[in-house]
Amino acid sequence: MDVEKTLKPKLELFGEIGLVETALQQILYALLTDTARFNETFDKIKKMGICPKKTTFARALYGIAILPEKKWVEKVENFMGLGCADDPSTPTVSFLSRSCGISDHVAFSISKKVPIDAFDKALLVLALLKDYGFDEAHLVRLVDRWSRVLLMDVKKTLKAKLELFRGIGLVGTALPEILSARPVLLRYSLEKRLFPNAELLKSISITNANLVNALKHSPWLITFGTDTDRFNETFDEIKKMGISPKRTTFARALGVLAILPKKKWEERVENLRGLGWSQDLVLEAFAKQPHIARVPTEKTTKILKFVEEKLAWTPEDTVKYPAVLLMSLEKRLMPRYAVLHILMQRGLIKPGVNGNHFLLSNEKFRMQFVTKYQEKAPEIVEAIKGVKSSR
Repeated sequence: MDVEKTLKPKLELFGEIGLVETALQQILYALLTDTARFNETFDKIKKMGICPKKTTFARALYGIAILPEKKWVEKVENFMGLGCADDPSTPTVSFLSRSCGISDHVAFSISKKVPIDAFDKALLVLALLKDYGFDEAHLVRLVDRWSRVLLMDVKKTLKAKLELFRGIGLVGTALPEILSARPVLLRYSLEKRLFPNAELLKSISITNANLVNALKHSPWLITFGTDTDRFNETFDEIKKMGISPKRTTFARALGVLAILPKKKWEERVENLRGLGWSQDLVLEAFAKQPHIARVPTEKTTKILKFVEEKLAWTPEDTVKYPAVLLMSLEKRLMPRYAVLHILMQRGLIKPGVNGNHFLLSNEKFRMQFVTKYQEKAPEIVEAIKGVKSSR
């Protein structure tokens, strides 16, 4: 070890700030006991934000240098468990904020998820994620949903996975948006799962744009296991339905049916057939909105009876708006119908309810039909609040 370059400047620093002889003796004891540990501890305390010119720096150096690493970690975790880490102005938070270019509030939120012995690794992870377009909201959401991301090996694992996802079309804000919402995508092996599956999907003519759209709803598409037989069987089934691999919904349909037990799919088709739907109408609705295959038969039956009795919809009408089968009967369909029914009775709007009334966002529906007419029909304010489920 080069004493002149490594240790002498540090000891001279302690002399400059006037450390008493006893303190110097304690530090020299720690130095002579384990030089490597001394240097490691010196750097660690600087990273905590404690200035070497502060009197407490030497005491911290001595105390931690002779304390086994495991004991230090145990003590820190104990204080955190007692609520002693709830101060967003701590040196650790300040250092994290400065190093990653994030606000103290975000640094505080993330710091609570960082193991004390993995701080350096977490800094590298956060820096890389920022390079790939993750903003503060993305970082907080990702760490909250899967804190072990902070322990990933940046060079060997994380960067390679980010490059793969970027390569299949997750560019711009799509990359941080999808990965922070679906961190499960980062948990699988690059060589055994992600890369082979990405290649398989490309081989069956699924475009990057369609794959990105599907990953928002069915992350399983890129993480499925070794059951390629089921995958290929489902692929052929969907093609036979007349859905082209180039359609946006093809990848979503593949993601839904490949993990849905075949018996369940058959039950749901038979349920719709029993309610007056033809096979062609079932397939048309599925092609437009693949996730209707996941809706329990009981819910589907209730919704179809509602739109038939209240709206006088035929199966052909429902197929135009298959997304209504995914909506809540009690929280969305019935309250909106109640509002529209009152307004039509008062002659405030034209007769007729179509799917667009249910597809509007909550904010837009309230603005167009509640806020606009609440003075002329005050009862609609209560009507929109919804009907409690009978369960």
